[in-house]
Amino acid sequence: MRFLLSLLLGVAGVVSQGANEADDLLSQLSRLHLDKKQIYHVRDITIRRDALSISLNRGLIAFLEPVHDKVTGAVFLGSGEIVAIPPDAMEKQQIYKFTGSPLLNDTFQAAIFRFTDATFDEIKNELAQHAEEEVTPDEAAQFDMWDQTIADRSRMLNFRLLADLLESPPQPVFIGELNGERTGWFEVVFDRRLVEEVAAFKIQDVANTSVIDLWTSFNQRSESRNPEAFAHENKSPVDILGYNINANVAPDARADITASIRVKGRTNGARVLSFDLSRSLRLSAVSFESGEPVAFSQSPDVDAVTVILPQPLRPGQELTMRFAYTGPANVEQWYPGHRYQEAVPFNVTTNVPDEESSNPAVKYFSDALGGSNPYRRVRLLNAETEEIARQWFGYRVAPASYHDEWLFGGLARYMAAMFIQTGANGTERFREALANARAQSLENDSAGAIWLGPRLASTTTPTGYRGVQNKGFWIVHMLRSLMREDGPNPDARFIGMLREFVTTYQGKTASTWDFKHLAEKYGTPALDLRRDKKLDWFFDEWVFGTGIPKYTLDYTVEPEGNAFIVKGTVTQAGVPDDFIMPIPVFADDTLLGRVLVGDTEGEFRFKVEKKPERVVIDPHEEVLANLNAG
Repeated sequence: MRFLLSLLLGVAGVVSQGANEADDLLSQLSRLHLDKKQIYHVRDITIRRDALSISLNRGLIAFLEPVHDKVTGAVFLGSGEIVAIPPDAMEKQQIYKFTGSPLLNDTFQAAIFRFTDATFDEIKNELAQHAEEEVTPDEAAQFDMWDQTIADRSRMLNFRLLADLLESPPQPVFIGELNGERTGWFEVVFDRRLVEEVAAFKIQDVANTSVIDLWTSFNQRSESRNPEAFAHENKSPVDILGYNINANVAPDARADITASIRVKGRTNGARVLSFDLSRSLRLSAVSFESGEPVAFSQSPDVDAVTVILPQPLRPGQELTMRFAYTGPANVEQWYPGHRYQEAVPFNVTTNVPDEESSNPAVKYFSDALGGSNPYRRVRLLNAETEEIARQWFGYRVAPASYHDEWLFGGLARYMAAMFIQTGANGTERFREALANARAQSLENDSAGAIWLGPRLASTTTPTGYRGVQNKGFWIVHMLRSLMREDGPNPDARFIGMLREFVTTYQGKTASTWDFKHLAEKYGTPALDLRRDKKLDWFFDEWVFGTGIPKYTLDYTVEPEGNAFIVKGTVTQAGVPDDFIMPIPVFADDTLLGRVLVGDTEGEFRFKVEKKPERVVIDPHEEVLANLNAG
């Protein structure tokens, strides 16, 4: 979705480096009017784009004037309806969060369509099947006010349309802007440039800033049935091969940066390229190695820049671009790149000393995970322990997509906590980290499944993203707890899994599924609840689902000969009926065993030699839960 949003919100305009084809096309797109000769009565026409079904029941449609002989849009006034059925429970929950219904279903009386696909021809063919009705002057006059609306809203679409008008072969897009009777104006998209081709979202104005509420986003039907198979899908038109960066940081922490990026074409004909870059950093120029300037656009509303090449890029063709920009040094995305990219050579020259290499956390992570401090500086200034851990979980191994941010954020944060645990007051500080992460997980769990990553931050759930990495932190902690074994190194299995994860995917991207399969390899009997050597139950509950359980303990202690019988039940609430979890039961400081709790209460009976002063569940905080000991 990042590519679409960066193009949709590329409203700053191309910085012109002289007249060129892109400038001409953008000028035409920004001055488009409705073609008063192309206004028609429509009845019972349905536009189907994968999971999107848009019915134009009865009304009028006016097409836009062509750009380079291609019609790229239309306005519909009348009676219409949209239906879109998300493919899974996660997406239905998100649709419900924004619209009050698990399906996207609304009626509308006005719509703007923009497209580079065959929509124009399809509608004209449908119209040709029926006798043409005359459009009266009064009916045509209804569209007079829409030219300005088209101009205003086109600024948010022009760069996406430009990509298809410039490139051959195009990768068509269909965008519907619908004025829903229940939901107001919102957008639906079917875009073959996106990894997740189908989306619906609403652009909100918050404090003079455009904020995207992403209602749903998913793969086209042929792919959505098996998300694991497409977890590594890469539709970027280029691969980034390496960086050479010069950064001069002033005493006030503002930086002047030049970043040279070597890229290689992956697709044929690419000219419009998008790169992540913090909006706080203002781009002043882009050029080739020869010094030839390159047109670009940067919006104040997204962390991205768009570059327009003067000539199409061929598959395998390499080129180097130089970006010059200024701004605060200590931002996360301080160099142009792709957030979900494999590790590449990364050379930085700066006047700021490299304090990371001497940080004791580096040795701890290197010893635990293997290798030295890898690849690149996370920040120009003040890298914290968690950010140093991202050298392993984020750069040495990178997330395959936004769906995997829970994993990499959780791993980096948890490794930082494990390092803190080795220092002064380590146990207390570690428990504080668990408590803080629990509080954030509980507060934000209703935002949605953490597999949805940054999508959980919205105007409806503004702090939703806080739950992603904090719940991810707890998921890693629970895996560690369930992998612990008696012996001199109880964490050997857990650390071995992390080392293999880093070694296997070094220099590559890894997905949630990749990590899941590795966790299954290192699983213990405590994790194998279904006796199938799979962790479907665990990931379905904690990653792909919502709900944090509350447990209640009820027990008795009765004498039996020279011993005592501890028996009771652990009940569960606040989660779906099929939610299961092994809960540790302790008598004083001794683990009696793990009780499996699900839709029915977990019963237990243990024999002990000494009467316990108390029986408790999970005293060492191994399970993310609201605990209520009896």
